[in-house]
Amino acid sequence: MAKGPLDDADRRVLEVLRANARASLREISSKTGLRPSTAFNRIRKLTDAGVIERFTIRVNPAAVGEDFVVFVLVSGLPEKFADEWVLRNKHVAEAYGVTGEYDLLLKLRFAGKGEFNDFIIDFRERYKRSITRTVSMIETVTLKRD
Repeated sequence: MAKGPLDDADRRVLEVLRANARASLREISSKTGLRPSTAFNRIRKLTDAGVIERFTIRVNPAAVGEDFVVFVLVSGLPEKFADEWVLRNKHVAEAYGVTGEYDLLLKLRFAGKGEFNDFIIDFRERYKRSITRTVSMIETVTLKRD
């Protein structure tokens, strides 16, 4: 597959897989208008080209005890605090380097405020020499989730 824009058929296949990564070739074929063999070949090419990175599941955060969501903005020396401890921490759902007043944005998931409190105290203590400021924002309602 050439590096470049995806064609309409590729986008249709991706749309079906985004809705249900377990969709059968028959279902993908039916929803995209492609033959099953063509759909299979497109999925393989999209995967080989790195367009599809992995097939995964989406869980209900409340059902797995991760419905206390906190966003934390961090200022300081990111080369010191954006390390393996942060990136591999089970509570860090997403991490982004950002521009502007802050250097890092973390999306964190916890069972409750006690778990978050323990995390943020540990985080601040662990990186006290490289963090200048943190701002924590607790999610109150999910309006849209990927």
